[in-house]
Amino acid sequence: MDCPKCENEMEVVRYGAGDRVVNRCTSCHGMFFKPVDLKRLKNTYKAEILDAGSAKVGRELNKVENIDCPECGTRMEKVHDDDQNHIWYESCPTGCGVYFDAGELSDLSQDTFMDVVKGWIVGKRD
Repeated sequence: MDCPKCENEMEVVRYGAGDRVVNRCTSCHGMFFKPVDLKRLKNTYKAEILDAGSAKVGRELNKVENIDCPECGTRMEKVHDDDQNHIWYESCPTGCGVYFDAGELSDLSQDTFMDVVKGWIVGKRD
């Protein structure tokens, strides 16, 4: 599987009990994983362990628009987190998975007052 942002190879990283996996880019460290795993990773320390990339690189790649799902090739939709609307990520409309740029999952796992402020500044994505 290739990264939808930088087109480098993605590696399978296992976490938790048994069959839980995240596909992480070997270059930009963006991550693609199943939507059900987003619920499991949100607000846990595992997110920070898996999200090993540079948030600065992630912010730059967040500007890349119109990416295709690395699993099925369908154009991914841009969505924001309901609780932290400054965090924008891509989601496959057919349900294959979600893609987070480096730093986004770590940010999502830490819900602080600064996230509220960032939400006011950034606003929701159209």
